[in-house]
Amino acid sequence: MNRSVAERVGDRIIEVAGSGLSVLVHVLFFGAWIIANSAEERVRFDPFPFSLLTSIVSLEAIILTLFVLANQKRQMREADKRAHLDLQVNLLSEQEMTILLRMLRELCINFDLTETIQSRAFQELIKKTDVADLADRVEQTLNSGDATRPISG
Repeated sequence: MNRSVAERVGDRIIEVAGSGLSVLVHVLFFGAWIIANSAEERVRFDPFPFSLLTSIVSLEAIILTLFVLANQKRQMREADKRAHLDLQVNLLSEQEMTILLRMLRELCINFDLTETIQSRAFQELIKKTDVADLADRVEQTLNSGDATRPISG
């Protein structure tokens, strides 16, 4: 995928910030800061309660949060694109299977093998799928709170 420079930089920042090395660097940095500012009076540049450290950590958290949110938004757009592509492929596959079942029905009729094609299940499968109706039924099933229940036709 073609991503902008900002997206690639953001991804890299998220990758580095989420690493074990980043945790180690932060622990060492915070430890050194606290030790340095807990030492003798003349060495302290940010005495307890470490207001400067708190401000730095807060700014870092805000900036990292913005990068994480931007990354999640991009990933969500990509997931939506994939879901739309999956839907298109599934609809095409359904159309192809319907055509194959109709061809099978014609062969069964031609060879006088009508027992299978007379079943209710087979008759349902060879019907053209109404995508709008199917979408409505999926919506009703999801809204009913029972997403594990199969969508019946």
